[in-house]
Amino acid sequence: VLFVTCFAIAGSRVSLTGGLYAYVEVAFGRYVGFLAGMLYFLTAIGAVAGVVNVLANSVALVVPLLGGPIMRIVVMFAVYASLVLINIRGVRQGAGAVTVITVAKLLPLLLFIGVGIF
Repeated sequence: VLFVTCFAIAGSRVSLTGGLYAYVEVAFGRYVGFLAGMLYFLTAIGAVAGVVNVLANSVALVVPLLGGPIMRIVVMFAVYASLVLINIRGVRQGAGAVTVITVAKLLPLLLFIGVGIF
């Protein structure tokens, strides 16, 4: 919560675009802003790679045929390719994809709650 609050305060005080880079640049200068932006970029790449790796592991547990090294790469590539295609299609399709994914995540939770109540 405090992290989000800090970003909200910084966003209200800095009129530049660029997010983290702009906030740090205004406070500490261009070089430190560049370093912060690059570190954020590298962290984001690592986080996305980690999430896709866990997804590939989960898919391999459900479908053992996809557990081999080559098939893991194919699964990871398919995930990235589908996200790229959604992004290329436009904002409307992206918003629709977010809605579908949100419903797909919430349905098992609601089912779990419903089973727990009864």
